[in-house]
Amino acid sequence: MKPEILIVGTFHFFSTTDLIKNDDLFNQEEHYNEVIELIDILKKFKPSALAAEWTKDTQSILDKQYQSYLENDFNLSENEIHQILFRLGQSENIPRINAVDWMDSIGERNFGDIIEWAKKNQHEFYTELIEKISVNELTKGDSLMKNFKKINDENSIFHSHQAHLKVSQIGSETDYIGIDWVRWWYQRNLIIYKNLIDIINEGHSRVLLLVGGAHIHLVRQFLEETGEANVLTFNDLDIT
Repeated sequence: MKPEILIVGTFHFFSTTDLIKNDDLFNQEEHYNEVIELIDILKKFKPSALAAEWTKDTQSILDKQYQSYLENDFNLSENEIHQILFRLGQSENIPRINAVDWMDSIGERNFGDIIEWAKKNQHEFYTELIEKISVNELTKGDSLMKNFKKINDENSIFHSHQAHLKVSQIGSETDYIGIDWVRWWYQRNLIIYKNLIDIINEGHSRVLLLVGGAHIHLVRQFLEETGEANVLTFNDLDIT
């Protein structure tokens, strides 16, 4: 029987440099009960390992934080890894959270610089791109469960991937500004995929990945096309 990987798309609870920011949608005290409800649903998958959108080269920092949490010596921040994976891991007696992300540079331009270039030089395309990115924008006041269902909806997954792919059209003549970033984006998701396979090869049969919703399409594609695991997403779970 093939191992199973559950991809749980999330928004970032804290402030990031992402174009669409959702850090005002989560408050640790206000949403505590909703976090617990979400964790109860994730428990149904019965994960043997947890994976996080955390850079692998800083695994030691994640290890230290998680171990301190298990020893009741760590205050959770408004970070989805802390709020969800730390609590889930403790509940399921999982000894480690696996860092699977990568954020190194391969010479690409900063995403913000690329968008600014498009705004100045391809304004019509820039407007179209922003509209496509904004399709998946979450609504303040909606429940955590409703937002997670939206992020993991197949239409949302497709639109998010489509928007990222369209970035490749930014540029002029042989100055492939957008492609420079998109190849970095593909490499990042390939590395996440490779690190997930490493976890499987360590003997884990049920791996849960918590990752930004924009990653779902590519990570799932890589896993399915290589045929090394059965892949589920959050909305495949029994959510009542």
